[in-house]
Amino acid sequence: MINKATTLDCLEELKNLGSLITLIAKATPDATLSSDIESCAGLAWDMTNSISRKLSSAMLLQNKNSAINNRLRTQREACGLTTAELARLLDLDEEVIIQWESGEYEPTISMLIPLANILGCDPMWLLTGAVTPPVQPKSEEQQHHNASQQVCSLSREALLR
Repeated sequence: MINKATTLDCLEELKNLGSLITLIAKATPDATLSSDIESCAGLAWDMTNSISRKLSSAMLLQNKNSAINNRLRTQREACGLTTAELARLLDLDEEVIIQWESGEYEPTISMLIPLANILGCDPMWLLTGAVTPPVQPKSEEQQHHNASQQVCSLSREALLR
């Protein structure tokens, strides 16, 4: 969700912009007003750019946060945990979990590993959504060979003592 203060700020600027455009539209083509019209048009342009930048920044932040909060909520629910249970397991207030899941705040880096451990997921997936490839299990033959080498190594060590 886009920050409420940013949204209200943009709405106020849009209201002002509307008033400015109305003033421009009512202006007569009187030569004495041309500098006023030009000034108003410049202000309208600046306000439009300002609103556009603020909304773009807010939307980028929203997309980043919503991705993290959606993964967190999805994984918590998949584990069958409530926000209160997850908070208790992390020794946090439930409100912190609610704020994470709403996108108001993000988990700190120091919380990612404990969070991922409790939720049984990859911390990088939780943070970025990118899945790290699992380590390929060794073939049975490779596992047998490795075990044989360990036994031989341990036997040598025992004989040398």
